[in-house]
Amino acid sequence: MSDLPYLLAGSCINVLFYGTEIGLGGFYILSSPPNRLFRWSLGISLLIDTACTAVVCYNVYFYIQLGSADLLSSFSNEPWTLPITIICTYHAAMVEEVFFIHRFWKITRNKLVTLVACTLMVSHLLVHWTLAINLLANPAVTTLNTNLAM
Repeated sequence: MSDLPYLLAGSCINVLFYGTEIGLGGFYILSSPPNRLFRWSLGISLLIDTACTAVVCYNVYFYIQLGSADLLSSFSNEPWTLPITIICTYHAAMVEEVFFIHRFWKITRNKLVTLVACTLMVSHLLVHWTLAINLLANPAVTTLNTNLAM
């Protein structure tokens, strides 16, 4: 069975959430002028999500143009799209984590918990950078007995 209906539904939901994010971000900036940290966090998150949404839309377009029977073969023909999506997704998460860690530090001034949260955030980032770099260097990674470089 073709992956096209699922891919189209997923990309439409992604674009719907992206549009909601743009609308809510604009409403937030217009309704209450945020300080510099809030403005930068929101701007960087929007830029990263814009790049990720563009890659998702490109992947759907490429999948439709290729006329492939399965999604994994489209990833093997364009091996950069999956690592870029992973990097963008986890960098957006990192921006949010930095924002929340900063807020936690400002509220509690708890050094131990803040240090543990920072350590977890950095390890989270390093694991996903490693995954993305390995996917770029060796697209023949097997997942669930499926080879991405068919």
